[in-house]
Amino acid sequence: MSFSAARLAGLLCLPGLVLAQAPRSAPFTVEDLGRLVGLSDAQIAPDGRTIAVKVTRTDMKANKTATELVLVDAATGAQKVLVRDRKGLAHARWSPDGRTLAFLADRDGKEQIFLLPMDGGEARRLTDAPTGVQQFAWSPDGGRLAFAAEDEAPKLAEDRKGEDAFDIENDSIFASEPTVPVHLWITDLEGKATRKTSGTWSLANTPPPSPPASPLAWSPDGKTIAFAKQASPHTGDQEKTSVQLLDVASGAIRPLTGEARFEGFPAFSPDGRQIAYWFPRDGDYVNQNEIHLVDAGAARAATSPAPWTAASTASSGPRTERPWWWGATTARGWASGCSPWKARPAAWTWRTWIPAGPSGSTSARRRPAPWPSPAAPPPIPPSFM
Repeated sequence: MSFSAARLAGLLCLPGLVLAQAPRSAPFTVEDLGRLVGLSDAQIAPDGRTIAVKVTRTDMKANKTATELVLVDAATGAQKVLVRDRKGLAHARWSPDGRTLAFLADRDGKEQIFLLPMDGGEARRLTDAPTGVQQFAWSPDGGRLAFAAEDEAPKLAEDRKGEDAFDIENDSIFASEPTVPVHLWITDLEGKATRKTSGTWSLANTPPPSPPASPLAWSPDGKTIAFAKQASPHTGDQEKTSVQLLDVASGAIRPLTGEARFEGFPAFSPDGRQIAYWFPRDGDYVNQNEIHLVDAGAARAATSPAPWTAASTASSGPRTERPWWWGATTARGWASGCSPWKARPAAWTWRTWIPAGPSGSTSARRRPAPWPSPAAPPPIPPSFM
């Protein structure tokens, strides 16, 4: 993939990035809000030539927000609208071969997975989950998708129909209905779905419109799925999360480390022999997340306790000699940068931006001390713009 593709994807993904503009002669007004365009969830195609990005515009007269899925040519910047005017449009993800783009969209009030062939034709609905799909992930061979969906609420007896009172338990005071578990399913490309987990526990879950609490992660050989298990579906138990490994063939589940709290965001190494995941420093939730590795059954911190910590999530593209973006918080502020990583395996995704070292150095750039304050992140170097 060309450097321009990595640069463009990085700019689309970096939070709070504002490009320089000529000075305005008039102050910013409420009317200007309607002219703002939001870009999010940029996904680089496996061949590195195009980028799918979610584009959001506000229609002030209609009092609504319009969302489109746009394909951007990485070399020329040319744009093509792939999907428009679909409620609930989100979470576009490329198939490993780049021939299909899957995304979530509303169907009869529930988000379902749709498949859009890139060689032409209309998107077709893949899933028919009664409660809708929260997130999904392609298998490495592109023949299946794992997805997360809420269980259906228990049906009331005939003489209790109409009752809407429920015990809030360990949930938010804003809960409007009983909380039910979220579990993992796998579907083939014909829409035949098989349930893979069940129980009173739940996949890690956050109420909408927040993004998935912890994405699903397939192993490179497609035999295992790593996910974050929450002790119960209640929002008050969101810290009780642990990384688990699902054997796709048998359905057997085993814990990754034995920890019962604060684990999340697992990701397999390209060879499948290691798993990286988030865990707060010293196991204390008041600390920032560190990136830990499990290697041959032994967990260790991949980032030093200070000053580096995990900062955000991002997606990578195919094997190439091109830069990758990272971001991190330090004891003295927030930092970002760009560093080359050669020969990354095709279709591999690092879900965490990882700094190259505690000194802040990378083979591409070294940032001098002192670090900026958290209120003023360092600017993107001009050569990256």
